[in-house]
Amino acid sequence: LILQSIHSNNVSKSSKASNVEELKEEIFLHCWEGLTLFTKRQEMYKILNAVRRLDPQGHFQIPVDPIRDGCTDYFSIIKEPISLSEIVRRVSNFEYDRLNNFSKFVNSVNLCFQNALQYNPPGNFVHENAAHCIRSFGHLESGLKEKYISRVTSRGTLSKNDLELNRLVSQWRDCEVTQHLHYSDGTLIVVPATLLDHWKEQLNKHVDLNYCVGDLDKKSGVSMHNKTREEIQRYQRGLTVFVDEDSKKALPSAEFLS
Repeated sequence: LILQSIHSNNVSKSSKASNVEELKEEIFLHCWEGLTLFTKRQEMYKILNAVRRLDPQGHFQIPVDPIRDGCTDYFSIIKEPISLSEIVRRVSNFEYDRLNNFSKFVNSVNLCFQNALQYNPPGNFVHENAAHCIRSFGHLESGLKEKYISRVTSRGTLSKNDLELNRLVSQWRDCEVTQHLHYSDGTLIVVPATLLDHWKEQLNKHVDLNYCVGDLDKKSGVSMHNKTREEIQRYQRGLTVFVDEDSKKALPSAEFLS
């Protein structure tokens, strides 16, 4: 049984979605920190190799030489120059692991292409290729993250040895549930099927619909004073009491509902 009132909760879908994404990012970073140095390096190599194949002309492979490349004002415009070969060198030397943050690697690759976007005007081949590379890199980054996130979130049971991961995955699962719920200032009453008729009878006898509608007078511009049950329900957005007798879906845990 759901006893529904007229007011709705102000929690937006976008804020619920952002909570889910933030938790997914935390889960990935936790998984990433638990990988061996070799595995981390191999994963970054795979991404870099895929990105480098998008640049057959080699515009982003080696550091810019203002004389060789005919761009004498390059360093006056680009303050943090970086090339893919420099990123490969850092990966080989485990420098991104010492920084202990996968986002440093992501920032370096993005910076390489952002520099090209900044220096070369739209319509220029290098500019357009950099835009394509940065989009493709975003897909590669997302794919890597999703691989590790799905490994832990798709498990039926949580890890027995990683309490922090358990906490993050539990929070993520709760957010996944709430993301698909419609928030309202209603009350959920869970009763055995054998008592449904009794509850419906008691609600019909004792629920004061004038109390349930609250500020409905102001919202509709029509006075609810001395209105019949049917008249009040006509102005409400949905029924005051909704009974789901046939649902086969399991309810969330009691801890979650509390």
